[in-house]
Amino acid sequence: MTDMLWRDGSPPAHELRLPAGVYALEAEDDEYWYLRSSSPLEYKTFPKHGKVDDRNFQGGIMIGKYLFRAVPAGGYIDGEGSTRILIWKLGSEFINRQGKDWRKSF
Repeated sequence: MTDMLWRDGSPPAHELRLPAGVYALEAEDDEYWYLRSSSPLEYKTFPKHGKVDDRNFQGGIMIGKYLFRAVPAGGYIDGEGSTRILIWKLGSEFINRQGKDWRKSF
């Protein structure tokens, strides 16, 4: 996988960088596989006036087990205990990059 950068508009208000590397399968439920990044995810907020807020979070990518869903994939961060919090919805653009920018090994 190569670094993938996602922005929510032009100009962007938010940005998520999924770092390159191996994402290890850490959990699954009925709907998603959860793959942990070995490096923190980088999340930026670009206020109209002021300093860019740049934060790093432990987390990864969640990939839907079934393609036809409202959220086929997403970026998640750790919540309390073993919970995961969706912070970025990844749609068909992400899924279509499978085999080019990322791949599953399971």
